[in-house]
Amino acid sequence: MWKTSSHSNSRTSRWKVTTRTRQSKPPWLSRSWFVNKTSTPSNSPLSGGEQSRSLPDKGGLGRVALRISLIVAMAKNRTIGMNNTLPWRCPEDLKHFKALTMGHHMIMGRKTFDSIGKPLPGRTTVIVTRGRNLKIDGCLMAHSMQDAIKACAGDSEVFIVGGADIYTQSLQLVDTLYITEIQQDVDGDAHFPAFDKSVWKETAREMRSQETPQPLHYHFVTYQKTPSPQPSGKTTSQSTKPASGQVAGYPEGRGSNRENLE
Repeated sequence: MWKTSSHSNSRTSRWKVTTRTRQSKPPWLSRSWFVNKTSTPSNSPLSGGEQSRSLPDKGGLGRVALRISLIVAMAKNRTIGMNNTLPWRCPEDLKHFKALTMGHHMIMGRKTFDSIGKPLPGRTTVIVTRGRNLKIDGCLMAHSMQDAIKACAGDSEVFIVGGADIYTQSLQLVDTLYITEIQQDVDGDAHFPAFDKSVWKETAREMRSQETPQPLHYHFVTYQKTPSPQPSGKTTSQSTKPASGQVAGYPEGRGSNRENLE
């Protein structure tokens, strides 16, 4: 049972102001908010075959260390999908995905789950959806990115696995990017959001190629977020306009996360 915080009303009030103006970044878009505020639910995560449960909008707040990672395969033109499926066939990339995510929570949108079709063995699936009545056996249901992160409390690492809107909403929260870089442009209708690579440090790159089931050159690349520099003599940080291509707060032209869930 989630405990209701006595400060929930004030947070709700601030959320409404943020949603209406779309100028201020809501507190849960700061990763430090999750590290300091996320708590472990009293019920343990569901395993495959158990009845799913919906997470409440508000809950007891505690303290937990959580590493948030994002995993994606994308082409040079940032294509990640076509007709809700991968626009290439790369068995080694699927093995790479399995090896990294095994034993951990995976956060995904409903359309991404539909493309997979079932909870993946050995992992806990957290589906972010607007559907308040949607229940899927073996999965945790969340109605915001905030709830999805709460559901992963107690895990050493959680993986954001798509789709495009979920990637956009979570990019600022992420510590590590695991990107399979397809070394060619590919047509598609879903794309990874543009991001500022100057705030990321490449820590690993493995070059691969295949001839079957289709000729393909690709790299397994790992990026770690670099700490933000603190201005000399400044004790408090000041908001600055993001560099071109950098995602900050909500993407331009979109509403709150609750309006853009997959």
